[in-house]
Amino acid sequence: DLPALTFLVPAATNQAFSSDGAAARGTLAGLRKLGDGMLSYAVPLAVTGVLEVAEGVLDLNGKSLSAGTLAMAGGAVKGDIRVTQGMAFASGAYANGALKVLSVDGAVDFGEGAVLDLDELVSGAYPFSPRYGDHLVLQTTGGITGVPVLDRDSAAYQAGWRCGVKDGSLYVMRHAGTSLIFR
Repeated sequence: DLPALTFLVPAATNQAFSSDGAAARGTLAGLRKLGDGMLSYAVPLAVTGVLEVAEGVLDLNGKSLSAGTLAMAGGAVKGDIRVTQGMAFASGAYANGALKVLSVDGAVDFGEGAVLDLDELVSGAYPFSPRYGDHLVLQTTGGITGVPVLDRDSAAYQAGWRCGVKDGSLYVMRHAGTSLIFR
């Protein structure tokens, strides 16, 4: 594998990455995209670790991408993504009182056994208030296949958090349960 890469692409700029075929012969250990500009990737891309598009756009130029873990932090991706291990929230996932939404102009496929890690999000590490209700975290134009699961032993699952898909979007949710009192 090639090492993990971080790209900072300033606003109103575009940067193309092709690596003269080096990335086509292997995979990246991780990819982090920062800045409001657009990063265009000209070769098929596989990321064994974390893919984080924190700001701006990652344009796959009609190619698909395989990632071990998809880190939610806002930003946008043009192209299809296959997630093999799971989903987590990056440090920049919360702003202005809400979770940032990752927009995908394409489809997202969560492989069997993909796990959604909410523990860090609901542990107080972020200023996110674990309010009851639905919270949009991933929006697609091409739909979502599969749904990541929460580990039943996780703190988030024990606190009542779940995830679900509706109309090509992924939500994390926490709803108050019903209590029965017998007298």
